[in-house]
Amino acid sequence: MPSFDVGDLLKRLRKQKKISQEELAFPIIDRSTLSKIEMGKATPHRKTLEFLFDRLGFDSNEFINHFMTPEDVAVKLVTDELSILLRTVMRAQELKGREEKLARVTALIQQLEDNHEYVAHPLNKQFILDVKARYAFNIKEDDKAISLAKEALEIVIPDFNVKSIADYYLNKSCTNMLNLLALIYCELKRYDEAIDILYGLKTNIDNTYKEPRVHAKAVSPVINNVARILLLAGRPQEAMDICEEGIKTCWYADEYMFYKTICWFQAKALHALGRTEEFIEISRKLYYAYDIFRREYDKNHVRDTLLAETGVDVASLPS
Repeated sequence: MPSFDVGDLLKRLRKQKKISQEELAFPIIDRSTLSKIEMGKATPHRKTLEFLFDRLGFDSNEFINHFMTPEDVAVKLVTDELSILLRTVMRAQELKGREEKLARVTALIQQLEDNHEYVAHPLNKQFILDVKARYAFNIKEDDKAISLAKEALEIVIPDFNVKSIADYYLNKSCTNMLNLLALIYCELKRYDEAIDILYGLKTNIDNTYKEPRVHAKAVSPVINNVARILLLAGRPQEAMDICEEGIKTCWYADEYMFYKTICWFQAKALHALGRTEEFIEISRKLYYAYDIFRREYDKNHVRDTLLAETGVDVASLPS
């Protein structure tokens, strides 16, 4: 895809969103550089292009692969591995090979930091801070994780304020860091602060992403997190309502990564509201769904929770 086509596409998408060049570009590039890109007079850095499409509410992966050099491909292999590792090495889990995976994360971060051309771009620096923050959270260094997350946010939002989350133009790393901050505040039992962050982020996503699949992919982890924290905060009706929205969003867009966990939080909200029979029925469906997908940890968690809360052994119920 030539740079002229990309510039023209950026311009049309920006005008559709009624965003000025200054608003879209700040603080990563200046207005004049964006103007040159839109006119086909400058070829954007791949990371800059990813940032611009993210802010416009489009899946940047649909566009940036056209701009990958062999060096970009090599870096992407590292960043993809980091993202996978930090999803699988969770904070409280006793995981086989956990220490080896954490050591691998450290080695990959160092590999990126040793690439001076890579770290020269502010958005790549933001990604490294993003990864370091998630690593710190996984090893329960919460104060460090908060500091790193805020530093990552301020690369794109220099005047970051929690009360203005709904109004910012965010990229993927910003969304990651806001979800992370909410999870950290949850661990610290600062539930109201966590919920405020996630509601602000959800409003931002609802206003930014209009294509159903892209919207569902972005909003479902936020709904998943806010439902869980609402339950911990003793707000089951709110949790029930947000789960209903999340389930409909996932179904409509065929986005099922968080569908089952949102259903589980809905079940727990029903139980907290005294609707025990409905809690048992959803738990039964989830138990056998997890059994089909061989998700033993999740299957056993559903069984143990139901047994403790109601005395019913879901494994004895018909599939």
